[in-house]
Amino acid sequence: MYPRLNEFDSFTSKLKERLIGKKINHLRLSSNGTFSYSLNNKNRLVISLDKQNPCIYIGNSALPYLESTSSLFFYMRKNISEGIIKNINRINDDRILEIEIENLNAIYQKITFFLVLELLPNKGNLIILDSNKKIIMALNPSTLDSSRILTHGATYCPPLLNIQLNETNDFDIDSFFSFCLEEEEKEEEKLLLKQYAPKIKELKNKKKGLERKINAIEIDIAKAKEHINDGEIGNYIFVNLDNIHLEEGFFSYYGKKIELDKKKSLTKNAQKFFLQQKKAKSTIENGKENLDKAIKELNELDALLSFLSSLNAERLSLFFKEEKKEGSKEEKIVSFSIYPYLVKEGNTKFAFGHSDKSNDFLTFIYCNNKEYTWMHVKNNHGAHLLIEKANPSKEELQLGCELTLLASKLDFGEVIVCKRKEIKKGNKIGEVKLGHYESFYIRRISKKGKELFLSKKKGL
Repeated sequence: MYPRLNEFDSFTSKLKERLIGKKINHLRLSSNGTFSYSLNNKNRLVISLDKQNPCIYIGNSALPYLESTSSLFFYMRKNISEGIIKNINRINDDRILEIEIENLNAIYQKITFFLVLELLPNKGNLIILDSNKKIIMALNPSTLDSSRILTHGATYCPPLLNIQLNETNDFDIDSFFSFCLEEEEKEEEKLLLKQYAPKIKELKNKKKGLERKINAIEIDIAKAKEHINDGEIGNYIFVNLDNIHLEEGFFSYYGKKIELDKKKSLTKNAQKFFLQQKKAKSTIENGKENLDKAIKELNELDALLSFLSSLNAERLSLFFKEEKKEGSKEEKIVSFSIYPYLVKEGNTKFAFGHSDKSNDFLTFIYCNNKEYTWMHVKNNHGAHLLIEKANPSKEELQLGCELTLLASKLDFGEVIVCKRKEIKKGNKIGEVKLGHYESFYIRRISKKGKELFLSKKKGL
């Protein structure tokens, strides 16, 4: 999709038509090699040089902002921002553009700069030239082993072109701009996903920790079970005080050799076995309780990680909330307490909230398909409900309306029904703005609806 060498004349000509006379300002750095200037018609001129295929395009979306200490970035912002694009030329019949920019200096005299964009595959570069075509600075300056000199004060020389083309082809620049915007969205998605990767890794490490904890508890319980009948050994010692010889350091208990502590009396040895049994019972009892808690936490974490893997960057950013704590920002995971309730009828799943925060989470984070059916009681406070199906049957709609009423603590009433795509976030948590919708009036809740509501379980 990027312009080929025989399409570059067409690309340059069409780019010139769109940019000549435009004022550039508000320089932003989005990555180490991606710059963007705002144009006076609310679009952006994007120069991306850190890709396999460097490019220049006009876009209308907001790129992420990156703080920079680059001297080239500061020079461009100080001296080239607010400039007017006077001309664009192709250099050396190559993928190299020279953009002439006119600006005013500190004493309001006109001054000319040239931005040279070397849009060469895997070798993108940006060089700033003065009015005499002398290099001011470069994004990637030359080194000692470079074949060209790209340092301050040197005359700019383009790289040698070994290919000669006799024909030129037309280039669809509008399709190219659309393609670049799609690639931009993909890159932004990757950046956002990368931003939350440490938090997801933290959850995975927590899962591993829980698995180790469960294994350790199971080992402790297994060891404790070996001593669960030690009290019987203690009783045996008391009954056979005259027949057990302490000096031997052991005795036979129904064919099993039992060690004794010679430093302690037989009575003390018996008491030791009673204590071991008591400790074993306590370990098993506490172990089972802790094991149940750990398994429950592990299952919740498994469900959470599975859910997070289904989220795109936008929904993932909503899932992780920022909280100010002692002057710093700390990302916090949405609490399990606001997860929706889930019920299932056949292969159809119904999910509904139980508070403002839970409703907000259900509608704007949990829901992964804007074609799903959304419900809420009309003219009243209540639960949001999703039927996780694009086109539910009449019976499923009826059941969804009944569940919406029950979740809102109502026995009858009117229920709003629409597609999730008709919903926009309101000004408050749990508040929504509706587009097109229908409504159904439910006079009485069926037995099936009541039974299904009672089977609800919180989860993802």
